[in-house]
Amino acid sequence: MEETPPLPDPASQPTVSPELVEGPVSVPPEPVEGLAEASTSSARTEEPPPPPPPAPADLSPAACAAALAERFPALFTPGKPLPIKLRIQADIQARAPGLFSKKSLSIFLHRHTTSTPYIRALLDAQTRFDLDGQAAGEIATEHREAAVVELERRRQIVMAKRQAERDAQRAAQRAAQPPAAGEGAPSAQPPRPARPPRPERPNQAPRADRADRPERPDRPDRQERPARSP
Repeated sequence: MEETPPLPDPASQPTVSPELVEGPVSVPPEPVEGLAEASTSSARTEEPPPPPPPAPADLSPAACAAALAERFPALFTPGKPLPIKLRIQADIQARAPGLFSKKSLSIFLHRHTTSTPYIRALLDAQTRFDLDGQAAGEIATEHREAAVVELERRRQIVMAKRQAERDAQRAAQRAAQPPAAGEGAPSAQPPRPARPPRPERPNQAPRADRADRPERPDRPDRQERPARSP
């Protein structure tokens, strides 16, 4: 005879609330992934972008030099030029953003690097320098040779200018001095005009048609005087 399996104990079964059984069961909705992020991102995109920073104003070369000397005194000390690092303009814009315009820096650096004191400093120094006054690469040979040629060209221009000034000064001194006697001295009276030729008289025969004058006889009172004794 087969054994019947024991029935489960009702006390061990989970109890269900009568409210849940009788009424409709409400299930909370599951959160949708990315919905909150999407709403947040859409709200962000609707905000207007911030206005761009204003462009830096163009400075004069003197104002640009003063501003650079104030912020980077190790390199831009007035009266003590140093060979600057190549492509120094990018370093200035990175260290002082929004302060110097590209046009202002280009004009100032061109005047600064073409001045005679800077070219002489390029020949005297061995290396270039950065914004902090530290060595930043050696000076190329072609740059030194170009500096020598430029200095000689400027020296020739200065010498020619001085010689022209001396010549002009000597010419002014000669013009201020009175001329010596007999050397182109102006006459007191104006020169007389040339006389026109005399017209021949109508009652006078031409010289070729005139008769020869008779010879005068010797005067008897004229005698040869004896020669004087020495």
